[in-house]
Amino acid sequence: MWEALATVSLKDYVSELPGGLQSDDVYSFDRESRRLLYLAMMILNGFNIIVVEEPKVISNTELLNAFTKVLDEDLSSTTRIVIGQRSDTLLSCEQVLLLNQVE
Repeated sequence: MWEALATVSLKDYVSELPGGLQSDDVYSFDRESRRLLYLAMMILNGFNIIVVEEPKVISNTELLNAFTKVLDEDLSSTTRIVIGQRSDTLLSCEQVLLLNQVE
């Protein structure tokens, strides 16, 4: 678990929580850190397919870089379904499916 947390750049943060991995303080994670925590769980569980919201939504540059690195390097062999709309996100995909609202 510590290795997965280090991969997503959360090891130091979790180790400083009262109780560390056993902490009940899940609310101490902001939305962006929770995304990284979910990626750590995906790494540990070895999922073949993952669905993630567009990573460019993250406002903290350090967390954005960690999120992108994990997706591109540590989860590169995983089929990723990315919900996104920005051109740089779409250009990084092998295939793009456009969903349009039908009236």
